[in-house]
This record gives sequence, C-alpha cells and structure tokens, in this order.
Amino acid sequence: MSNKWINVKDRLPNNFETVLAFCKDGGMFVGRHTPWDRWEIWTAMKSTRIVSRTVTHWMSLPESPKESK
Repeated sequence: MSNKWINVKDRLPNNFETVLAFCKDGGMFVGRHTPWDRWEIWTAMKSTRIVSRTVTHWMSLPESPKESK
C-alpha cells in the first residue's frame, strides 16, 4: 500500500477498488472507479452515486485498524 497520490494519467485504480480520490476543484471523496470509466462516491448508507467532478489523483486507503484487547 502506498500513501502517495497517483495521477490518473499515470494509472487508475483496479475496477471497484475503494480509494481516496482528489478532484480538480480541490475536493476529495472516498469512492471507486468502474469499468465504465466513471467514478462513484461511496455514501454513508453504502450506496453509490456517479461523480460529476474531474478526478485528477487517487491513493489507496489505509488498512483497517486492528482490534486491541
């Protein structure tokens, strides 16, 4: 896992991989890229909606925390 931004011109995430995406207007969202060449936002209700903003960069999400005893 890398914690560096990846330019979408260099590489896109795997289809349906959940990532942090950065938009041209400076906004960010957690979402995924689809095989239909579109970005979808994951909503709080675990549904998706198509993104109309221009995504310029993305990065993998960190690993989930481990439960402590």
